[in-house]
Amino acid sequence: MSLKWTFPPTGGGVEHGFNDSAQEHFRNDAWRHTIRELIQNSLDAVRNKGKPVEVEISISDIPSSELGAPDLAAHMEQALKRTRKQGERQGAKFYAAALSILKKKKIKTLAVKDANTTGLAGGKWDALVYNEGTTNKGDMDAAGGSFGLGKSAPYLVSELKTVCYSTYYSRPGREERFIARCKLIAHEDPKGHDGELQHVGFGTKAKVPRNKRPPPTQGQHIYKDFRLDKTGSGIFIAGFDPLLKNWQKVAKRAVAESFFEAVHTKKLQISLEGKALTRDTLDEAFEEDRDNRSLYYYHIVRGDPGVVTEQIKTDLGRFTLKFHIGKDGMPNRIAYVNRRGMLVTDTRQRGTNPFYKAIGRGWAKYAAVIMASDDETDKKIREMEPPNHGTIEPGRIISPKRREEMEAALAVVRDKITAIIGEALRLSVKDQEVNVSELAGVMPIDDNDSSGTGGQGQDGEAELDNRKLKPSKPGQSYPLEDGKGKGTTRPTDKKRKGGQKPRDESVAMLEKIRIMRANGKMRVAFTPAKGTGDIRFLVRPAGEERMREDALAVSKAEAISDNISVRASGKTVVVSPKNGDGIGGGRVEIDLTVGKAKAYTGYEIACVSTGGQK
Repeated sequence: MSLKWTFPPTGGGVEHGFNDSAQEHFRNDAWRHTIRELIQNSLDAVRNKGKPVEVEISISDIPSSELGAPDLAAHMEQALKRTRKQGERQGAKFYAAALSILKKKKIKTLAVKDANTTGLAGGKWDALVYNEGTTNKGDMDAAGGSFGLGKSAPYLVSELKTVCYSTYYSRPGREERFIARCKLIAHEDPKGHDGELQHVGFGTKAKVPRNKRPPPTQGQHIYKDFRLDKTGSGIFIAGFDPLLKNWQKVAKRAVAESFFEAVHTKKLQISLEGKALTRDTLDEAFEEDRDNRSLYYYHIVRGDPGVVTEQIKTDLGRFTLKFHIGKDGMPNRIAYVNRRGMLVTDTRQRGTNPFYKAIGRGWAKYAAVIMASDDETDKKIREMEPPNHGTIEPGRIISPKRREEMEAALAVVRDKITAIIGEALRLSVKDQEVNVSELAGVMPIDDNDSSGTGGQGQDGEAELDNRKLKPSKPGQSYPLEDGKGKGTTRPTDKKRKGGQKPRDESVAMLEKIRIMRANGKMRVAFTPAKGTGDIRFLVRPAGEERMREDALAVSKAEAISDNISVRASGKTVVVSPKNGDGIGGGRVEIDLTVGKAKAYTGYEIACVSTGGQK
């Protein structure tokens, strides 16, 4: 018996077009999102928490008759006619290609089967197959799906827009179900009986009662490759392109990147075309993918030497913070991992990762993982996840009052994280900030800049001050020894010979100055104007100590930026461009080893001279 397709009539209802809004959440990097969604669903349905959820991913050739290809092709033909009539070129191209696939004897199908899961009993089957925007995961502890939209992702990697669902569970007694589901557009009934048909159709071998939902194929009537050996569920993506962006490599990276915690803690084990990805082989997976940022988070959850674990308790709930400091290459990021062991976000934008705040930007290396310590806390965070579960966005909370309360509660957690990691880095917020207004008595400040303070720098980190520091003319120096910080010469307003206006011979300004210190070292960062030549400066204590202390001795200077060279000469630091075009206006970052390790309130740059612009 072949599969037969039923598309219910619209009955004068809404006509659905080619574009699917639910799929738009996953269109960018669709295959990676599909892997994340399918594995998350399996983790949400764990049956025995003492054993790992098993997920098997493989490709098989399914006879086209077992997918009801001739019957489905008749509906595809009608969909093609309508898209051509509507001038929908993208849709017409898709349906023409799909029809050529349906003519083949066998169709490439990606199978994702799980075991040690509950299967799709009762309402779970209806929610997955027949409902839209419904999860029906009930009160399952920390279930990851919050919108019921994740099931739309697999359709994006099907060249037939066709996904099949299979399940095996105990009721008690063995229960097996199978059904295929296709998303087209509203189209004319190929048989001419029911007029216009809906965009979603179902393929089944069971008899379909008039005006009833198509029932699933059951038991031994299910084709052998769609049947399951163990309690669980199977998702079969028909018309899967095996050349899709090196699908095995992408799948392996997606698992390692997103589920390292679940795999390491034996919540999850994967079989990818017969190759195991488990706790024992996770190191090997990362060895093949050394540029994967999750490698640092994996080392943290693995408990490498030096990993620090702290418990955080607030009104929002209980969290476990784990972090590691000091290794080169660490991303200076805080990753949120949910209770099922999936990485949700590690962005540096507060709007998508409310746990992140800049700590020791640029040189104090660290990586951190934060997890909810209980299911109730995890549910609160899940409320702020979008359908693709790739960020945490407080703005998604509908109630303004509750949204404001949640943002305030998250700020408390964020501040605790910042304090804990900051202390470990031997940095405080004050250590990272330089009050540029203190420089007003040492060198002129250009107050005409309208950008003000608090601008957003790279990765969303607040710059200290956008006002500009204006050094003297080339070759001139600031009188640093008089204790008053006065003396720079600016161009006068006197007219030059010939009635010309005075030419401003002062050199370009330095902007966005930032100074950080820790462990006797100091990082200095600033942005010179484009074309600036050599820059010579001193670093002096600011704040209360400024009037009493001379510049700091510098024993070593190291260039972090690629566009400069730097050397130390006593207390003077000399920065030179590597090419004849000047420093180029890019960010300059320098590490200094200072002679005094004493902690001062703050620091300031005193610019001795510059070489002007090339």
